[in-house]
Amino acid sequence: MWITITTLIICVINMISLVGLFSCLTEHSKKLTFDRDKKIVCCDGQKLISVREGSANFRFIDYIFNKKNQEISLSELEGVVFFGNDINLNKAISNTNLPKEIIKKAFKVNAKKLVFNDTV
Repeated sequence: MWITITTLIICVINMISLVGLFSCLTEHSKKLTFDRDKKIVCCDGQKLISVREGSANFRFIDYIFNKKNQEISLSELEGVVFFGNDINLNKAISNTNLPKEIIKKAFKVNAKKLVFNDTV
């Protein structure tokens, strides 16, 4: 009887340890949000950056959050966000000052288009 209870307790402890280890090893998705009124971008509620209203970064951030998970062409951004000025997509993204690890996960970029995903 004593061995059975001890074995059961050890099994339960092992299961709890495995569940804890699994949850530590699996990465949970984080959500990016843009609060237009406060002019801040947050990741799971933590502020990442703030932008000045009317700035190129504000217009860019506002635009990509309104077009998340959609292809956005270079010419579309140049016309709508950057008032006809030529841009480099990677430079425009870098200029936001978002952390590099967020940029890597949130943006799929080639020379002519980008896709922004707010789940990282």
